[in-house]
Amino acid sequence: MEDEYISELTQAASYFDAGNFPEALKLYMKLAEQGDITAINFLAWMFYSGTGVVKNVESAAYWYKKSTFLDDPYGWFMLGDIREKESNVEEALRCYNNASDLWFSPAMYRLGCFYARGKFVKKDILKAKHYFKEATNQGHFFAAREYHVLNIKHGKISEKIPSIFAFLYNVIEGSIVAIKTEGKDFRFLV
Repeated sequence: MEDEYISELTQAASYFDAGNFPEALKLYMKLAEQGDITAINFLAWMFYSGTGVVKNVESAAYWYKKSTFLDDPYGWFMLGDIREKESNVEEALRCYNNASDLWFSPAMYRLGCFYARGKFVKKDILKAKHYFKEATNQGHFFAAREYHVLNIKHGKISEKIPSIFAFLYNVIEGSIVAIKTEGKDFRFLV
C-alpha cells in the first residue's frame, strides 16, 4: 500500500515537472481526497499560485483548511496568509498562532513582525522578541536578525550576539568600511 502511494505521489510530481498539469491535478486530487497531506498542500499551492490551474484562492483556502484538520503547520500558516490578504485579521492571527504552536518558524517570525510593528495587534516588543527568539531557535535567519536588532534598538545588547549579527549591524550603520582577509581570519578595518 505504501509503495503504491509513493509511486502515485512520484508520478504526480513527474507529471507536474513535465508540464502535464491535467494529469498531475487528477492524481494530486485523488491523493488529497484520500487525506494525503503532501498532496493536499501541493494541490492548495497549485490553486493559490495559479500554477498549472486557473488561480483560485477560494479553492486554495478549501484545501489548506483540510490540511489544518490534520494539524499541519504549513496549512495553518498558508490559511493565515490567505485570511490576512482578505483582511480577516482575527482568523489570520488564529491561524498563525496555531502554526506557531506547532513550531512552524515562519509563523513565529510573522507574529514577531506583527508585535514588533504593531500590525493587527498592540505593539509589544517583549512578545515580538519571544516569537523571534523561538523562530531563531528553529533556525530562522531573518527572525534571528530581527531579534538582535530589537535588542540593539532597545539597549539590551547581549554578549551572546553572534559576531555575524554584530558585523551586519555595523555594516548597516556604516562603521565598517573595509574587510581584510588573512587566510581564515577576518580583520575589520574601521
